[in-house]
Amino acid sequence: MDETSEAKRKVWEYLQLHHEIPKGNYDVDVIFVLCSNDLTVADRAVELYKDKVSKWVVISGGFGSVTQHWKKSEAETFSDRMQEAGVPSSAIILESKSTNTGENVRFTQALLEQKQIKVESIVLVQKPYMERRAYATFMKQWLNSSNLHHVYVTSPKFSSLDSYLSHATQLNNNVTSDQILSLMLGDLQRIKEYPKLGFQIEQTLP
Repeated sequence: MDETSEAKRKVWEYLQLHHEIPKGNYDVDVIFVLCSNDLTVADRAVELYKDKVSKWVVISGGFGSVTQHWKKSEAETFSDRMQEAGVPSSAIILESKSTNTGENVRFTQALLEQKQIKVESIVLVQKPYMERRAYATFMKQWLNSSNLHHVYVTSPKFSSLDSYLSHATQLNNNVTSDQILSLMLGDLQRIKEYPKLGFQIEQTLP
């Protein structure tokens, strides 16, 4: 493997957290799905629900720059996908106003408090390269996050960076692998800069 490929692989690995998610006993209070244009994130949430990770799924996302042409909000579109795969509507809570990760977190926490759903443990579901940024944002933006017993992050599983890039370029028409890699590097830059702005917790950089 040449140096450039190795550097890309290291960034890819760093941006994921590889958390082991508890299954089978509904040990987690809420599955928290952060929406985008990638419906495999919804599919990963379905897997978690069917694995009895939690009895509740909250889906968060309004319209973004890539999804502004969708007929329904990201949250509603993800919900449709999940219900088609067998998740009952009674288990789903929708938050369809947020437009960024910070709003995903803040609006979802307010909604769960309104519904009097106590959250002591949570699983965030996001795209692979956004795992670490989602975690850092959540821990900063969720009020009293230090009181939570467990915060997990997971994403759709891909065998390699090349496998994910193949998926992402097919998902995003006319987007190249280099552009996807640029987005990944953008997330790495946010992890470095956003704590200074109060958007995320600080993390050790590779």
